[in-house]
Amino acid sequence: MNALYRLDRHARRAAARHGHRPGHRVPPVPTSPPAHYKCHGCGAEGVKLWREYQTAASVTALLCAPCACRSQKKPDTVGPDGQRPDEIFGERMRTDQIGWMVPAIPDGDTYWGYTSVPRAACAWWTALPTRVPGGSAAAPSPAIVAVAAALGAAS
Repeated sequence: MNALYRLDRHARRAAARHGHRPGHRVPPVPTSPPAHYKCHGCGAEGVKLWREYQTAASVTALLCAPCACRSQKKPDTVGPDGQRPDEIFGERMRTDQIGWMVPAIPDGDTYWGYTSVPRAACAWWTALPTRVPGGSAAAPSPAIVAVAAALGAAS
């Protein structure tokens, strides 16, 4: 048995264990951002947003690139594609993560798991602008300032 066949068989078994079947319909990708898809920090709409990793959708805050970088105390080096230099490898390796925040890609009333996003949904998120067209985001809300202050005090 060749390695490629074993790998394919392994992938099919793993997919079956997780409820994926051949012909399984993937939910449609939104054509425009849902109504709830706006930055909780500055109110920016129609831009890429990030969410807290491993946090329930009902309690996670969606943040635009500038607000996410501010909340995670990271430099705002996010490019138009939503990627930024990795903290360890720098420009040699880019990532779409900002600290503990990952892209918020909607799936109805919740968000796709970081490693489960269909390609079409990734393309939808990547096509969104990274920043508010014509300028930067508004000043951070008091809630974001409070969270950043609490994170600073905890460090």
